[in-house]
Amino acid sequence: TVVEADTSADHVTFGATVDVVDVASDRITTYTIVGPTEADVKTGRLSAESPVAQAILGAAPGDTVSVETPSGPRDLKVAKLH
Repeated sequence: TVVEADTSADHVTFGATVDVVDVASDRITTYTIVGPTEADVKTGRLSAESPVAQAILGAAPGDTVSVETPSGPRDLKVAKLH
């Protein structure tokens, strides 16, 4: 069960929905941080244990984080918390 995050939060937390921008491609992706059993990348539900979630947890809008992915390192900018 997903517990909605406190929408007044100023940083990415478990349950948060967040827009991130891939700095290299300017592609915006929206993720909701969920538990591993609820994860479904196709619908934007990202496991809190995934490398991308680990990189953005605790980040605030405007922060840029680096994450190692199977396709190589990526820089992601936290654009907006919903």
